[in-house]
Amino acid sequence: MEKNAPLIDYEFALKQFSGNSALLLKMFGKFSEQYQSADKLLEQLLLEQDIKSLKLQVHTIKGVSGNLGMQSLHLASREYELKLDKNTDLGALQTYIQVIQQTLDEVNQAITQGLASNPSAEVKLAEKPSNSKQLLLDALNRNEFITQSKLADLLNDLSLNDEQQRALKSAIAEFDYENAKRILG
Repeated sequence: MEKNAPLIDYEFALKQFSGNSALLLKMFGKFSEQYQSADKLLEQLLLEQDIKSLKLQVHTIKGVSGNLGMQSLHLASREYELKLDKNTDLGALQTYIQVIQQTLDEVNQAITQGLASNPSAEVKLAEKPSNSKQLLLDALNRNEFITQSKLADLLNDLSLNDEQQRALKSAIAEFDYENAKRILG
């Protein structure tokens, strides 16, 4: 695991939710609730040698943590997932669980104290582009999650025909942002 990776990249996480800190904290709460006893579940799966289910859990944590800006956990998940192909010792799992616990501690602190208590959580919002096409392209280039309501607002201002709009919605829904950028032209 990269030793310099922050537990949480708050700037990235906030950008994923278009700067909506209340929504980010809500998602942190869901993460905390979902993974509070992940250590017990992962240990149980390893003891039972249910490596397929263990890999699925680690893969899910990797995806969720990546989307929430939990860089250390995302990297640790990626590394542990690869290790599971060759090695299923308890030591590697315990190292991985430590990163989960550290991340949960920071998430719970952010929930309790709010994002303002963490100076790295401040997002420097750049000047907003004035047109919808540029807003959408910027979001796609940052690999931001784009809500359906935000996309609907942006599509209203774009001059795309129905087929292009359907293709764009589909590409964004499938997180195929490169294709979405090609559709925008």
